[in-house]
Amino acid sequence: MLPYLTELTKQFTKYALVDVAKMDSTHAIRMYELIMQWESVGRREISIDELREWFQLQDKYPSIKDFKLRVLDPAIAQINEHSPIMVGWTQKKTGRKITHLIFDFAPKNSAKKVAKMNSKNKLLDAEVAKLARPGETWEQARVRLNQRI
Repeated sequence: MLPYLTELTKQFTKYALVDVAKMDSTHAIRMYELIMQWESVGRREISIDELREWFQLQDKYPSIKDFKLRVLDPAIAQINEHSPIMVGWTQKKTGRKITHLIFDFAPKNSAKKVAKMNSKNKLLDAEVAKLARPGETWEQARVRLNQRI
Protein backbone atom coordinates (compact mmCIF):
# COMPACT_ATOMS: atom_id res chain seq x y z
CA MET A 1 0.00 0.00 0.00
CA LEU A 2 2.86 2.38 0.79
CA PRO A 3 4.28 2.40 -2.77
CA TYR A 4 0.91 3.53 -4.09
CA LEU A 5 0.63 6.29 -1.51
CA THR A 6 4.12 7.59 -2.26
CA GLU A 7 3.21 7.76 -5.96
CA LEU A 8 0.54 10.32 -5.08
CA THR A 9 3.21 12.98 -4.71
CA LYS A 10 4.88 12.14 -8.01
CA GLN A 11 2.09 11.49 -10.48
CA PHE A 12 0.35 14.85 -10.56
CA THR A 13 0.78 17.66 -13.03
CA LYS A 14 2.51 20.61 -11.40
CA TYR A 15 2.74 24.11 -12.81
CA ALA A 16 3.07 27.61 -11.43
CA LEU A 17 -0.21 29.43 -10.89
CA VAL A 18 1.37 32.57 -12.31
CA ASP A 19 1.67 30.73 -15.66
CA VAL A 20 -2.12 30.58 -16.06
CA ALA A 21 -3.21 33.59 -14.00
CA LYS A 22 -3.45 35.92 -16.99
CA MET A 23 -5.31 33.46 -19.21
CA ASP A 24 -8.95 34.40 -19.78
CA SER A 25 -10.11 31.20 -21.41
CA THR A 26 -10.89 28.09 -19.41
CA HIS A 27 -9.99 26.14 -22.55
CA ALA A 28 -6.51 27.69 -22.52
CA ILE A 29 -5.98 26.73 -18.89
CA ARG A 30 -7.16 23.16 -19.48
CA MET A 31 -5.03 22.89 -22.64
CA TYR A 32 -2.02 24.11 -20.65
CA GLU A 33 -2.66 21.41 -18.01
CA LEU A 34 -2.92 18.71 -20.69
CA ILE A 35 0.29 19.86 -22.35
CA MET A 36 2.20 20.11 -19.06
CA GLN A 37 1.42 16.43 -18.36
CA TRP A 38 3.90 15.64 -21.14
CA GLU A 39 6.30 18.51 -20.44
CA SER A 40 9.36 16.27 -20.35
CA VAL A 41 8.51 14.67 -23.71
CA GLY A 42 7.72 17.86 -25.64
CA ARG A 43 5.03 16.27 -27.80
CA ARG A 44 1.47 15.06 -27.30
CA GLU A 45 -1.01 13.47 -29.68
CA ILE A 46 -4.66 13.74 -28.70
CA SER A 47 -7.72 12.53 -30.56
CA ILE A 48 -10.35 15.12 -31.41
CA ASP A 49 -12.95 13.13 -29.46
CA GLU A 50 -10.79 13.05 -26.32
CA LEU A 51 -10.09 16.76 -26.63
CA ARG A 52 -13.81 17.56 -26.96
CA GLU A 53 -14.50 15.39 -23.92
CA TRP A 54 -11.78 17.06 -21.82
CA PHE A 55 -13.16 20.47 -22.77
CA GLN A 56 -16.75 19.22 -22.21
CA LEU A 57 -17.70 20.25 -25.75
CA GLN A 58 -19.14 17.00 -27.09
CA ASP A 59 -22.24 18.72 -28.52
CA LYS A 60 -20.75 22.12 -29.33
CA TYR A 61 -18.83 23.02 -32.48
CA PRO A 62 -19.61 19.91 -34.54
CA SER A 63 -17.47 21.24 -37.39
CA ILE A 64 -13.72 20.92 -36.85
CA LYS A 65 -13.33 24.33 -38.51
CA ASP A 66 -15.47 25.96 -35.82
CA PHE A 67 -13.71 23.99 -33.06
CA LYS A 68 -10.32 25.22 -34.26
CA LEU A 69 -11.54 28.81 -34.72
CA ARG A 70 -13.42 29.19 -31.43
CA VAL A 71 -11.54 26.89 -29.04
CA LEU A 72 -8.16 25.69 -30.23
CA ASP A 73 -6.63 28.80 -31.84
CA PRO A 74 -7.54 31.19 -28.98
CA ALA A 75 -6.30 28.69 -26.37
CA ILE A 76 -2.96 28.20 -28.12
CA ALA A 77 -2.58 31.96 -28.61
CA GLN A 78 -3.11 32.60 -24.89
CA ILE A 79 -0.70 29.83 -23.90
CA ASN A 80 1.97 31.22 -26.22
CA GLU A 81 1.42 34.75 -24.93
CA HIS A 82 1.13 34.19 -21.17
CA SER A 83 3.06 31.00 -20.37
CA PRO A 84 6.75 30.07 -20.40
CA ILE A 85 6.24 27.55 -23.24
CA MET A 86 5.64 27.84 -26.97
CA VAL A 87 3.06 25.49 -28.46
CA GLY A 88 2.53 24.52 -32.06
CA TRP A 89 0.14 21.97 -33.46
CA THR A 90 -0.53 19.91 -36.55
CA GLN A 91 -3.44 17.76 -37.52
CA LYS A 92 -3.46 14.06 -38.33
CA LYS A 93 -6.00 12.68 -40.77
CA THR A 94 -7.51 9.27 -41.24
CA GLY A 95 -8.78 9.34 -44.78
CA ARG A 96 -10.29 12.77 -45.29
CA LYS A 97 -11.30 13.26 -41.66
CA ILE A 98 -9.12 15.00 -39.06
CA THR A 99 -8.91 12.53 -36.18
CA HIS A 100 -5.98 13.69 -34.03
CA LEU A 101 -4.11 16.83 -33.13
CA ILE A 102 -0.38 16.68 -32.44
CA PHE A 103 0.96 19.33 -30.09
CA ASP A 104 4.68 20.16 -30.06
CA PHE A 105 5.91 22.37 -27.25
CA ALA A 106 9.15 23.64 -25.75
CA PRO A 107 10.27 26.31 -23.28
CA LYS A 108 10.40 29.79 -24.80
CA ASN A 109 14.03 30.20 -23.79
CA SER A 110 14.96 26.96 -25.55
CA ALA A 111 17.20 27.31 -28.58
CA LYS A 112 15.12 24.85 -30.56
CA LYS A 113 11.97 26.09 -32.23
CA VAL A 114 8.80 24.07 -31.83
CA ALA A 115 8.40 23.73 -35.59
CA LYS A 116 11.81 22.07 -35.88
CA MET A 117 11.37 19.57 -33.06
CA ASN A 118 12.44 16.02 -33.85
CA SER A 119 9.38 13.87 -34.47
CA LYS A 120 11.23 10.74 -33.35
CA ASN A 121 11.74 11.62 -29.69
CA LYS A 122 13.31 8.86 -27.64
CA LEU A 123 12.20 8.55 -24.06
CA LEU A 124 14.87 8.76 -21.41
CA ASP A 125 14.84 6.40 -18.43
CA ALA A 126 13.95 9.28 -16.11
CA GLU A 127 10.94 10.17 -18.27
CA VAL A 128 9.76 6.56 -18.38
CA ALA A 129 10.10 6.31 -14.59
CA LYS A 130 8.10 9.50 -14.14
CA LEU A 131 5.31 8.56 -16.56
CA ALA A 132 5.07 4.82 -15.82
CA ARG A 133 2.03 3.48 -14.05
CA PRO A 134 2.39 1.62 -10.72
CA GLY A 135 3.17 -2.06 -11.32
CA GLU A 136 4.12 -1.54 -14.98
CA THR A 137 7.43 -2.98 -16.24
CA TRP A 138 9.98 -0.81 -18.05
CA GLU A 139 9.18 -2.49 -21.37
CA GLN A 140 5.43 -2.08 -20.94
CA ALA A 141 5.83 1.58 -20.01
CA ARG A 142 8.16 2.28 -22.96
CA VAL A 143 5.82 0.60 -25.45
CA ARG A 144 2.77 2.45 -24.09
CA LEU A 145 4.51 5.83 -24.03
CA ASN A 146 6.12 5.43 -27.46
CA GLN A 147 2.71 4.63 -28.93
CA ARG A 148 1.37 7.91 -27.57
CA ILE A 149 4.18 9.94 -29.11
